[in-house]
Amino acid sequence: GFHPILPFLVYPLDNSHFFLTCHKWGTVGLWLRWYDETGWIPTPAERAEEERQRAEQMERALAEERQRVQQLLEQLRSLGVNPDVE
Repeated sequence: GFHPILPFLVYPLDNSHFFLTCHKWGTVGLWLRWYDETGWIPTPAERAEEERQRAEQMERALAEERQRVQQLLEQLRSLGVNPDVE
């Protein structure tokens, strides 16, 4: 995890809301990270991982919703209602 050992060294860019920081990440070594006013800017790999996780979450939610629909259809059928007829 992120355990800064060195104080942040901040390098603001002229006329910009972006800045570069240098810090030590555990025992791995020094890291340079771009930040803006909301926090660090993800690397392309981090952004891809976030998107992958978001897609998996959406797939799980969709599967749950499909299961719920099937349960409701089964309840209707058990009550003698044919949900397949318009």
